[in-house]
Amino acid sequence: MRQVQFPKRSGLTLKFSLPIAVTVVCTVTVICFVFIVNEKRTILERTRMESISLAKTVAAALANAVVLKEWAFIVEHCMLVLKTRKDLRYIIVLKPDGKSMVHQRGEWKIARLAAPIDLRMGRVVKPVMTRHLSPITKDEVLEAAVPIFISSSKWGVIRLGYSVKPLEAHLAEMTRQAVLIGIGCLIFGVLVALMLARLVSRRIRLLTATARRISAGESGQLVAIRSRDEIGELATTFNRMVVGLEEAMAAEKAKSEQLTAAYQRLNTALVELRETQAQLIQSGRLASIGELAAGVAHEINNPLSVVLTYAVMLTRKIQATPDDLRDHLGDFERQLGKIAAAAERCKTIADNLLTFSRQSEAEMATVSLAEIVDQTFDLIGTTFSKSRIKVIKDVPPKLRVWGNATELQQVLINLAMNAAQAMVSDGTLTVRGTNSRGGVTWEICDTGPGIAPEHLDRIFDPFFTTKPVGKGTGLGLSIVYGIIERHRGSIKAEPGAEEGVTFRIHLPSRPEEAT
Repeated sequence: MRQVQFPKRSGLTLKFSLPIAVTVVCTVTVICFVFIVNEKRTILERTRMESISLAKTVAAALANAVVLKEWAFIVEHCMLVLKTRKDLRYIIVLKPDGKSMVHQRGEWKIARLAAPIDLRMGRVVKPVMTRHLSPITKDEVLEAAVPIFISSSKWGVIRLGYSVKPLEAHLAEMTRQAVLIGIGCLIFGVLVALMLARLVSRRIRLLTATARRISAGESGQLVAIRSRDEIGELATTFNRMVVGLEEAMAAEKAKSEQLTAAYQRLNTALVELRETQAQLIQSGRLASIGELAAGVAHEINNPLSVVLTYAVMLTRKIQATPDDLRDHLGDFERQLGKIAAAAERCKTIADNLLTFSRQSEAEMATVSLAEIVDQTFDLIGTTFSKSRIKVIKDVPPKLRVWGNATELQQVLINLAMNAAQAMVSDGTLTVRGTNSRGGVTWEICDTGPGIAPEHLDRIFDPFFTTKPVGKGTGLGLSIVYGIIERHRGSIKAEPGAEEGVTFRIHLPSRPEEAT
């Protein structure tokens, strides 16, 4: 089974808490920024409204005094206001003559103010609030200016200057508090994220550990997580998967045992089939030997007749007189040669017959196809000559195939004898061998009546025959097919160009082509 490597773990706690921390930081920063900006805007607006309101109140209180030129009342009232408001730096009353009464804590004066800001503030016709560097206090102030109108006539301007420092101090304190609150929220958010991450990662580590034990081969491993959240649902699904996996593995194991038993039975059947096939091949050889018996007897009978004839002649000559014996010495040599040739032919025929009928292991080797053809027709040539069937052998002497010579000889005998029985007499049998791509093509062609098209797909089936009852067993072509298949070759029957049938066999020429 292919091993699956677990990836290196990279802290789920960090992966889980870091995004939360970043989100909290960003959220708190935005909230603090928006809060500070809004709060600053609110404070400034409130300060502006309070300053303008106070300026309007002072302007209303001093309006009559300005018209009546009661300068003492004006000074007294301004000093009282300065004493009451600690953040108020000065009060300026612009008189109708263009001079200004400048009131500060503990002192006042009348002066003509000519600074640009003073000139601009002296021309206001409605309440305004500005922030600028004051020429009077030499620092930055917030100044509220309100014109004094009586009967639609402008009699002057009241200007109240406030120190900016208390406002800035208040805004700084507010910003500090907002930052502290943000830091507290950040710390709280990070702690919550860490707790959640550890809670999640602990249960996921439990799932991982269980998965590792299962991958190591341990059975019965379930996850003890009973929560009702997504992790609990994942654990329940995981446990169901484990149970289903164990059931599937048990079923697979049982199926594997069944397949192993079936394989053993098939292997035993294959061995028996091979033994049966070997017995069929041997039976086919013996059947062929039976068909060859008459021809072999005729082949052996003729040489033996020659041997007997010349033996009689030699006997008679030996019985002649010594003088006659000298005259016939040359004849003795020729006659003895004929006797030896006839005996050698008897020996060759007998050896070929014994070799063909001998049961042996099907050892594969590189063999000459031409020699196989010649040896075969040495055995069955008489059958063809008696039936006046012409045999044409067109096999190059150097043509080699990878196979077993005895089995290939049996293939040729079966096909040739079938062809002889089909042609009866006065036919032609052609045996041809050629090199082809990936091996050798071996063709056996006859001029018989051929095979019906509907029988071409069945002729290699065991016990199928078109011969009359008692004339054939239907095993000859089946044995041929088995031999060719064992040689990693192929065989097929095709109708001849004009008549008869052609058996085309493809055989490997080298061992590597037989794999």
